[in-house]
Amino acid sequence: MIKNIYHFLPGNIIPEKDCRYFPLSCLPNDFFNELGITLRHFGYARSTEQNTFQPPVPLHRIQVICKGHGLVEIFGRKIECRPGNIYYFPAAENFRLHENKGMEKFFFNFDLSGVFFDFFAGEQPPQPAAADHSIIAACRKTVPSCRILQIKGLLFSLLGNFNAFFENIIVKKKETINRYQNFFNYCALSLEDFSLREAAAGLGISRSFFINDFHKKFGITPKQFFLKEKIRRASELLSWTYADIGEISEKLGFCDRFHFSRVFRKFTGKTPVQFRENKKKYCV
Repeated sequence: MIKNIYHFLPGNIIPEKDCRYFPLSCLPNDFFNELGITLRHFGYARSTEQNTFQPPVPLHRIQVICKGHGLVEIFGRKIECRPGNIYYFPAAENFRLHENKGMEKFFFNFDLSGVFFDFFAGEQPPQPAAADHSIIAACRKTVPSCRILQIKGLLFSLLGNFNAFFENIIVKKKETINRYQNFFNYCALSLEDFSLREAAAGLGISRSFFINDFHKKFGITPKQFFLKEKIRRASELLSWTYADIGEISEKLGFCDRFHFSRVFRKFTGKTPVQFRENKKKYCV
């Protein structure tokens, strides 16, 4: 007789003789069911000389170090990358990677989000996890296949080594994120400017509380967040597509390409043309 079979499916718990069904909402880590990954780069790299990289676009990064050493600068910290370890680096504006000659690694660069909001960007990176022979073997088998589903499955497995790190952040931020979820959804889906008073009313709070509490929790005002989200989307279009600057400007609801360029430069320090021209194909 088969015993202790558990089906983790949406819906109510249905008692049966040999099966029990659990709704996902009853699990403390149900957030991970809505966690999204968009791969940007992945592969294997071996440094033939000492290199330094400062990628133009903030991305989340997993690095599995096979041989050699490197150094990462992030949020004012210097983290030595040693062989036999897995490193996760949250998306950061000022990320710099120094590789010594002979360093060998597998790398995965990606966007990571949950319900239109990246919980983890800007966080200090966790301690590395051990990369045993089975993990190295899985990378050697999966990465060269270029099969996206298998590679994303491997990436989720690698991220699972940092489960405690992710759960701690979710516990810390989830109440605040839930409070402003409708606003985040609006910023992710809408191109039109909004009234702070109406947005606050939709959240059931006052305009002043909305501005002050949001700034306290996230370090920027709601209006700045809205513009920052548009600039983030513009950066992606400039980085990963060949769309014309004017087309991107129109797509994101700016008055014209000159207005778009002014706002983009305010947030990034570069015009869209400079950003695209200076962008290199960083794959590590």
